[in-house]
Amino acid sequence: MQLNRTKGLYAPNPKYDNKIKTNSLDYYKNSFAYKTLKKLINTCNYSAIEAFLVEEKKAIPRLSNNKEFIELIQFAKNRANCTFEEAYKIWEKSEYLKKYNYNPPKNLFEKSIECLLSAKISQMNKDYFQTVLKLGIIRENLVSFLLDKILKSKGFNIIETKQTANRKKDESIKYLNENKLNEQCPKIKQYLENKLQNSDSTNKKIDYNRELTSFLEGMILEYFLTQEEFENYPIQKELYKLEGLKKQRNELAHTINAPKYNINWCKSIETIINLTAQYLGYNPQDLNIYKEINADLLKILKKELN
Repeated sequence: MQLNRTKGLYAPNPKYDNKIKTNSLDYYKNSFAYKTLKKLINTCNYSAIEAFLVEEKKAIPRLSNNKEFIELIQFAKNRANCTFEEAYKIWEKSEYLKKYNYNPPKNLFEKSIECLLSAKISQMNKDYFQTVLKLGIIRENLVSFLLDKILKSKGFNIIETKQTANRKKDESIKYLNENKLNEQCPKIKQYLENKLQNSDSTNKKIDYNRELTSFLEGMILEYFLTQEEFENYPIQKELYKLEGLKKQRNELAHTINAPKYNINWCKSIETIINLTAQYLGYNPQDLNIYKEINADLLKILKKELN
């Protein structure tokens, strides 16, 4: 039996509207694309959205050719992947993206904020391997940044940089200058020596000829953060809570097992960022940028596919 060419008549889908659909199968194509893309947007899976648009370009030409949607996806993808300079290039060329008022991070504190947003996406998608790696890097960056700020505010220049034979010309390492440590703040030196003697470290003495480790940076910072000056900024209290994160990040290099993840690590990192901002007199940090981006993406999606 052969049917004559007919028009489809489709019952309304309350998820989208209350209209009865007629004509072609485009409604079903759009419905599938809508559901798929909505889920990818809500999980911040911007790379997958980009791939889906390429694969389904002929099926959903209006959305695939929507300049604002494409620019916003590329911008969000690069920010979430921490490729900040690429995100800035896209932002700079787009009039639509100017409302986000974006500048690539210029220091370790600003990078920590961006990386925290990325870590939150990994955490939301239960990719705890990436979450642990990102949070571990953020912790180290915040320690280095805050220590540098405190030392400069007190006029101490005990940490210096130097070139080494096995580094590129534009690369250098940080090290502790023992002479300046003795001259400017002998109490810190005594504090470090006492901490090392009572620690589980196999190295009980400071090697001033070697690169300054994050372990030593953390101890120097601890010296300052436990002083009365930081009573209203309990940053060290939150750093203590991240001891398990340090251990877990180190273990990832030696195991293929899924990491043991503590959701409170992310909360402590966010608290440290906010406390650091307060201490330095910075404006409150925007930690919800992807909610705004996703809201705009969903508006365009509904307009083009509904």
